[in-house]
Amino acid sequence: AAPGDGGATATGRTAAPFFTDPILHAWAGTAARCGINPEHMVAFFASMRADLEVTVHDADSLASYIHGSAEVIGLMCLDIFLAYEDTSADRAWLADGAVALGRAFQMVNFLRDLGTDQDGLGRIYLPELTDGPLTGPTRDRILDDIEADLDTARERIAHLPGGARDGVAAAVALYAELAAEIRASDPDTLDTTRIRVSGPRKALVTAKAVARVRRRSS
Repeated sequence: AAPGDGGATATGRTAAPFFTDPILHAWAGTAARCGINPEHMVAFFASMRADLEVTVHDADSLASYIHGSAEVIGLMCLDIFLAYEDTSADRAWLADGAVALGRAFQMVNFLRDLGTDQDGLGRIYLPELTDGPLTGPTRDRILDDIEADLDTARERIAHLPGGARDGVAAAVALYAELAAEIRASDPDTLDTTRIRVSGPRKALVTAKAVARVRRRSS
């Protein structure tokens, strides 16, 4: 694909370059319109490359991986939300919530995918697992951190642009339900069973969350 020159637009944003690949061209247009930070894309691809090279993470490499695989996704979503509708809330405060939410999602997925990651892909994301299987106290400490991050994100939902609130509220509620299911499960089963929320329960949980955020925002 050959990019063209991206000049400045009347709004001050950089115009999207032209790419012959339609998917890449669509992404470039979104990135330009929404002012997505190129450093976030660099971090994202660094984490994706890490999956080809790193099989066992320590605390530092895990923090770097989560930043690129999840935290910057939250920040990019926030860029997109705010590009189309403004909010009176402080952007840095909203960004803290976006980072916390991305991190919480990633940590829940690590716990859900223990068996697939270790047995299927040969990866250990959680440094605690290098010394042996997941224990109840370790699981609960991780879940405490997850729930704190979900709380940080939850208090910011009502201050997001209106078009984003329902979707974010539903996602937070679903992952909170997954975290509760993981806490209620025997840690010995987490490497053989992927925790899920049933369809009817998922519909109920997300509907309640959307109703709550609409009441708070009205």
